[in-house]
Amino acid sequence: PALALRNQFDEARTLHDFAGRAVVVTFVYTRCGVADFCPLMFRHLEEVRHLVNRARLGDRVALLAITLDPAFDTPAVLRRFGEAALKGPRPFDQWTLATGTARQVRDAAWYFGVDYRPDGGSVGHPPPTPVGSGEWEPPPSASWLSPSAAPEGPSSSEAVISATSSW
Repeated sequence: PALALRNQFDEARTLHDFAGRAVVVTFVYTRCGVADFCPLMFRHLEEVRHLVNRARLGDRVALLAITLDPAFDTPAVLRRFGEAALKGPRPFDQWTLATGTARQVRDAAWYFGVDYRPDGGSVGHPPPTPVGSGEWEPPPSASWLSPSAAPEGPSSSEAVISATSSW
């Protein structure tokens, strides 16, 4: 699907922009106060990014974080968040922090199986993170990472490296 969104630089992006790369997709929101969810996922995926780069596979991997709070998480908010949370040289070469209208975000969440209910006063946390190809076969073909997976363990870094090596 096209799933049109806006990135941290307010540029239009679709899932097709990631064709040819392994894409790790996660759903977050910048005001998440639960240390074991959004902040932990960002730390783990940053470690995955560094490990993949050390394995010289960085040009074959993209990380996509889609906000579940599009009313607050504007492109400018996402850019500031990314500048503070993402470490190392040029993190936005691999990371895309995306937002859109409530409907666009809902469509993206539903596509990846995230139970997105913004009208309940709080934003629910997502299930595991899919790792798929930029060709966007149906999501069941993706590998999955758990938000609590240790970045140095096989569940996160090896899943991404394995997915990357197979494309």
